[in-house]
Amino acid sequence: DICADADLDKFNAKVPVLIGLAVVSGPFIESIVSKLSGGRHRFTYLVLALVSFAQLLASGAMPETLPVAKRISFDEFSASLSSVNPFSFLKIYTGRNTRLKRLVTITTLQNFLEGRCTSDVFQMWARNNLKWNAETIRNYVSLWGGMSVASGFLQFVLAQKMTARAYTLLSSLFVGCGVSLEGAAPRGLFMWLSLPLLMPGINAGTSLKLKRLQAEIATEEGIGQGEFSAWVNNARGLSSSLAPWIYGQWYAWCEKHGVYSGTVWPLAGVLGSFLPLAMFMTMPDGAQGSLEAAA
Repeated sequence: DICADADLDKFNAKVPVLIGLAVVSGPFIESIVSKLSGGRHRFTYLVLALVSFAQLLASGAMPETLPVAKRISFDEFSASLSSVNPFSFLKIYTGRNTRLKRLVTITTLQNFLEGRCTSDVFQMWARNNLKWNAETIRNYVSLWGGMSVASGFLQFVLAQKMTARAYTLLSSLFVGCGVSLEGAAPRGLFMWLSLPLLMPGINAGTSLKLKRLQAEIATEEGIGQGEFSAWVNNARGLSSSLAPWIYGQWYAWCEKHGVYSGTVWPLAGVLGSFLPLAMFMTMPDGAQGSLEAAA
């Protein structure tokens, strides 16, 4: 509710930059803390707790942006069970706007390729199949973070010059192919080669343009920006729980039955990139509204 529609793409493009900086610095900070503490890893968790506390203080210091007329009392908030219902996003699917339903489903699937969703299976793949040591894993994660920083700038440039249809098509194809390439063979070379392909939409950046479109449609439907944002975050939380479970179950099944476990990467590419792209490209032209005009 503090960002105009025209600035939303620019704001969303900054997110992977900030995430990338955190991913780049995090492993090295952890290594420094571990060395200074003599290998006592509980101090690493202590530092994380302090960082979390600092985030809490920063959040508490943020000014309220909701107009006074739209604010409710804390008692009213506490009495509303829907405000703490993690499945409140399902209200989207009880409405009549098929465009909004389709777009929210698409962006939720695109979240299947967020770093938080692929992190666990990456650790298993890197340790068990690639035989990487902790230092190599750290370097790869840091480079991934660096690519995320560069990706943020690239996404912003592309989003300014391309329509929503063109941007989503380009970024989804690159990301889907890049993720699939990671499982081409149990060799670290393919992990490194995949990184440039991820740049147009790394860390679910493929949804950059669609986020703005679904927010615009929600506003047209009379849904408050804060409320819709909460619903979308609930859906994102569901994908953050479901995706690692799917990847982990598939990886474990493959390892148990002698099937090549690297197929988990094409699976991730399909679920998080190719499937939502197919859903998007098959939307009727009339249902896509201003997609061709969006820049």
